[in-house]
Amino acid sequence: MKKHLRKIGVTTLCLFLMFSFLSGFLLSIHTAWAASERQAAPATETTVPQTDSKDAQGAFPKDDQGNYIVGNSGEGVVTLSANPEYLKTVPLGDHKKSMISTYAAGWDNGVIYSSDFASPDGTDIITTTTPIIRISDNGVDGIAYCADPTLNIPSETTGPDIPITYIRDSANVQNYRIRNVMYHGYHDGQNTEYYVQTWAAIRVLANITSYASYYMTDPVVADLVNTKSYQDPPNWNASWSIVAEREEATWNRATQRQETGWFQTVCSNISEHGQYTVNLPQGVHAIARNTSGQTYGDYTGSFTIYDDDDFMLYADGSYSGDVSATITPTTAKRFSTDANIPDACVIYYPDVPNTQRLFVSLAVGSGNMSASYKATFKGKNVYSQFTKTDEETLDGLQNAHLQIYNKDTDELVAEADTDELGRFHVELFPGEYYIKETKAPHDHILSTDPIYFTVTGTEDSMTMDVPNAAKKVEFSFKKVDENGQAMPGVEFELYACKYDKAYSDQTGIKPGESDKHSHSELAGADDSCWTTVIKKLTSDTEGIVNFGELRSGEYNLVEVKTKAGYQLPKGQWRVTIDAEANTIDIKAKGKPLAPAVKKTATGLQLVNYPNPQMPYAGTNDSNRLLFSLLGALLLGMAFVAGYKKFEERGKK
Repeated sequence: MKKHLRKIGVTTLCLFLMFSFLSGFLLSIHTAWAASERQAAPATETTVPQTDSKDAQGAFPKDDQGNYIVGNSGEGVVTLSANPEYLKTVPLGDHKKSMISTYAAGWDNGVIYSSDFASPDGTDIITTTTPIIRISDNGVDGIAYCADPTLNIPSETTGPDIPITYIRDSANVQNYRIRNVMYHGYHDGQNTEYYVQTWAAIRVLANITSYASYYMTDPVVADLVNTKSYQDPPNWNASWSIVAEREEATWNRATQRQETGWFQTVCSNISEHGQYTVNLPQGVHAIARNTSGQTYGDYTGSFTIYDDDDFMLYADGSYSGDVSATITPTTAKRFSTDANIPDACVIYYPDVPNTQRLFVSLAVGSGNMSASYKATFKGKNVYSQFTKTDEETLDGLQNAHLQIYNKDTDELVAEADTDELGRFHVELFPGEYYIKETKAPHDHILSTDPIYFTVTGTEDSMTMDVPNAAKKVEFSFKKVDENGQAMPGVEFELYACKYDKAYSDQTGIKPGESDKHSHSELAGADDSCWTTVIKKLTSDTEGIVNFGELRSGEYNLVEVKTKAGYQLPKGQWRVTIDAEANTIDIKAKGKPLAPAVKKTATGLQLVNYPNPQMPYAGTNDSNRLLFSLLGALLLGMAFVAGYKKFEERGKK
């Protein structure tokens, strides 16, 4: 019995060893075959022709970039970079799960996009090849990625005659990390292999793959998932603007020029900086300032500076006008093209079964930024003083109302009443202006003609006299005798006070000398103030004496020579004229007083009386004889009376 059992055990052991050897041999053959098949597959696919009769006949239409349109996306299309006629999914068969090779084969310009992902121990490898897929939707063209590699690729199920419609899923993957991977991963200009690594990283982050650990062994995928997914695209939601410290240029007396404030650039979320260019009109300069506060440059024409540097403008005093522009820096901003789901990885699903869904990021867009500025130059602020003056005395005139207008626009610039010195102050920019007077100063005629003037901007200040003519009244009278008859040939002098600037030379007059002055009683004395003879006139054949128009003030009238036989007045006349009221008042002065002036319906009359005289001897004039006899009689009577008194004294 024991011997029989020993034989059974030996036989079983031999069979086990033979079976193990055979299994190992078969496994080695199978492994070698699988490896050779994996290496041979891409080479076989690259030999497939790029075109065939269907493509030549336009079975699948192309977009402007030459990509094949294989489906619709509502507002756009789905395209493949490779000819859909050569795309197919290789059956997986009964391959070991850990050794599955998934193919979605295709070409872009004859290049197969592929990537190998190995397990940590290097024994298991997953290989994927795919064409580049794009989706355009709502005007945005984005790179798409297959979400279900085991299903058919776009167009494989339906063919060119029945295009697939891809519908945007309302349930999006709202994940800023996927958005960042789609930006930092494959996009136009990157190397071709990056497309597959990006696809793998998206699947890892979206948690829709059982091969995450294998994908993460690829250093590119690991970097996308662990690092790049946390980095927003450069200049994400960036903004760039210009803030004016002061738009209107003011006059800087220290630098003797018009200067604006700083036009300060405000950069937000900008990591990749650019530059901007400013164009200037002739006559305007610019100075720049960097982020350290250091100023540099003195630019004319145009200048280019960094997008975070500031600038200010200046011009000389004669420049006027607006300077404005919209500036677009070379700095690009990146932003969400869909404000409602800014961090979305959008999923599109097909309207046919067994076909892959597609990932696409519509979140990252790129565009320019711009900002506008405006500077206003009005020219140098010139301190301008206008003085309303009497055209004869040059004294300042108070309470004249003046208005200043811009000549080009007729715009009222300033207005005011003149002060007690006749002055009116205003700051004016360079330009042409005119002055209008709307209210005359007291006792003066309103000036109706505008006075034009120019502010050049080259001066620090300007002064200007605006003269006014005084109102005047005509002073005339008639010289008559005691009977009211005209007396021609009578001479008069009209005096003005030596302090009267309208008539008297003020040479030798000290400032303030005339303050609290009172007029002298008569002209002719050594200390009299009536020293200036305005006019000397002689009454005409009608007895008229006309001194013409006289301004308001006091005058002294003296009769210096009269007609023979008439008394020359020892007194004089004080003439007071109020031109504003249009009145003349005449008062007699001196001891004895001069004859009074008569006011008649035809004007003023000045009367002269004859001298009292004795009769002329030898004349036959009856009146003179009568007076002579009467005088002799009176003398006789006086002699008789005197003699009688003498006799009476003798008797006593």
